Amino acid sequence: SAGSWGLEQLASACSTDPSQPLGARRVKIYPLGGYGMIRSPLTEACDPANSTCEATPSSPQLEDVAAYSMLALQARPNSFPHSEVDFATFKWTSFGVEMLGEYGYGTIATAVGQWDFRRYAFRDNNPAGHNTVVIREAFQEGSEDINFSQLHQRSGTISKVVSNGVDCLHADGSEVYGASRLGGWFSYMHRWTCAIGGSNFLIVDAFATLPNRTAL
Repeated sequence: SAGSWGLEQLASACSTDPSQPLGARRVKIYPLGGYGMIRSPLTEACDPANSTCEATPSSPQLEDVAAYSMLALQARPNSFPHSEVDFATFKWTSFGVEMLGEYGYGTIATAVGQWDFRRYAFRDNNPAGHNTVVIREAFQEGSEDINFSQLHQRSGTISKVVSNGVDCLHADGSEVYGASRLGGWFSYMHRWTCAIGGSNFLIVDAFATLPNRTAL
């Protein structure tokens, strides 16, 4: 559970600047598709009692969508059509501006078949080009692009957890990193993304090398 890893203590120890929220924070997961989202408002809501709000249109405007700090966490199976090998990568945007970059989807992955490993040859298709846990030893010898940190045709899970009032998304990528496979990398791999303060996020990774491996 989130509590057993002390996430609430980590979150409460972080110093953040307060924001003035537009409505409530939203935390949603889409387990079948393999996605999760935390969206925290950054500005004050318009008070309906104030006459300046009377002309506010009922349909959402661009500024309504942009005035959030949002983190999206990806956990879909890499066997899905056009999927990249990027379990637990995340995007962070604030006021509609992407705060962290990655190489994802520069080249659209088409090779997802059971015996087709061509996408591992492209940094923007394999773990090395994404905001996820990348294992240095998983690079092919002599290459800075070909990386096998995550296993082909393996899936993880995503869930929403709340511990002592801290909203988190939990991605379990243990199988993706080879927990039950001979020659795998990790015995477990977990990533939590937690909302802290008004508009900030805490990323916590927990993983351990398989007992039959040397230290990575």
